[in-house]
Amino acid sequence: MITFENNMMRLCQLKAEAQELIEIQAQCCHFLLLQKSLINWMPTPQHKLTNIARKLMLQNNNQLNCKIITKNNLSYFNRRSTLQQKKSNF
Repeated sequence: MITFENNMMRLCQLKAEAQELIEIQAQCCHFLLLQKSLINWMPTPQHKLTNIARKLMLQNNNQLNCKIITKNNLSYFNRRSTLQQKKSNF
């Protein structure tokens, strides 16, 4: 039987997992900013490392998408916790 305590414990686990995902996404955003700095620092676009860095930037997308994903994850888990609390109040 599912109890209020079990629901709350699972909710805490989900929040911890969400926080971990958010931290990973923040690290990805930071890495993308470092890549962008590297591209700007390179002396010429023909330089081999510049081309590799440009390809990485294209593959990893950009930091704006990281911020949108992070914001959406927070919204999702906040909505989910609100629903869980409403269900447990009945």
